[in-house]
Amino acid sequence: MRGELNGLKTKILREQPCAYYVHCFAHQLQLALVAVAKKNIDIASFFTTTNSVVNHVGASCKRRDALRAQLQEELVIAFENDCLITGRGLHQETSLKRAGDTRWSSHYGTIISIISMFSSVIHVLQMIIDDNPNDSAGEANKIQREMLTFQFVFHLFLMKAILGLTNDVSQALQKKDQEIVNAMALVKSCKEKLHWMRNNGFDALVEEVSSFCNKHHIDVPNMDEAFVLSGRSRRNAPIKTNRHHCRVELFIYVIDEQLTELDDRFNKLLINKSYFVLLNFILKTFRMGIF
Repeated sequence: MRGELNGLKTKILREQPCAYYVHCFAHQLQLALVAVAKKNIDIASFFTTTNSVVNHVGASCKRRDALRAQLQEELVIAFENDCLITGRGLHQETSLKRAGDTRWSSHYGTIISIISMFSSVIHVLQMIIDDNPNDSAGEANKIQREMLTFQFVFHLFLMKAILGLTNDVSQALQKKDQEIVNAMALVKSCKEKLHWMRNNGFDALVEEVSSFCNKHHIDVPNMDEAFVLSGRSRRNAPIKTNRHHCRVELFIYVIDEQLTELDDRFNKLLINKSYFVLLNFILKTFRMGIF
C-alpha cells in the first residue's frame, strides 16, 4: 500500500502531490497486534506452533476427514452424556481456520477453533504418529508434546482474551461509514478493557486455563513453585515462581505492549487526521469567502 517505489500511496502522490495518506483504522489495529507478537518470543513461538497445528492436521483430505469424524464422535458422546453446551452458532466448526498475516484478526478464529476442537486435534496428531513412522510422525509428535503443556494452553487463552477484545474493535473499524470520532472512541474503550483485564483478570485466566488443562489431562504446575525454563539448567536459572513468570513476564508484559502500540499508532494517526480536518475546514471557509 505505501511502498516507496510502486506502492499505491506513491502512485497516487505522483498524480496528485497534495493527496493525504491515512492508513486503514482496522489495519492499524492489526499492525499493533503484529508488533506485540514480534516483540515477545514466547508469543511469537506460540503462533508458530498454532500455524504448524493447522498446516499439519489439514495437510491432506484424509486428516481433515479424520478430524471431522472425531469431532462428530465427541459431540455425539457429549450429547448422550447430557454435557453438550448448546446454542446458536455452536459446534458448526468442522475444520481448523487458517490464519493470515495480512488479516491478523484471523488468528482469533484460529485460536477459537483450536480450543473448541482441542481433543480432536490431539487425536488426529496421535493417528499420524501411529500410522506414519517418518518425518511427518516426528513433526506430529513434536506438535502434540507442545500442545499438551500448561504453557501452550496459557498462551492459547491469553491471546484468546486479548484478541477477543481487539477483534470486536477491528470488526467495527472495518465499517464503511466509520468516522474518526467513533473510531477513537472504540479504541479508547478497547484500551480501558485491556487496563481492567491487566489489573483484575489474571486469577480468572489461570482458573480457566487450569480447568481446561484438568479436562484434557495436562499437568498444572504449582504457581508458587520455582519456574524453570525447559532446556535450562536449574543452577544458572534466575529464581522466580511460576506465578511471576505467567503474570509479570507474559500476562502483564503482553498487555502493556499492546497498550503501548495502540497509543503509539492511534495517537499519531489522530494528530495527523485532526490536522488534516482542520486544514480542510480552513480551505473550505476560505473558498466560501468567510476569511
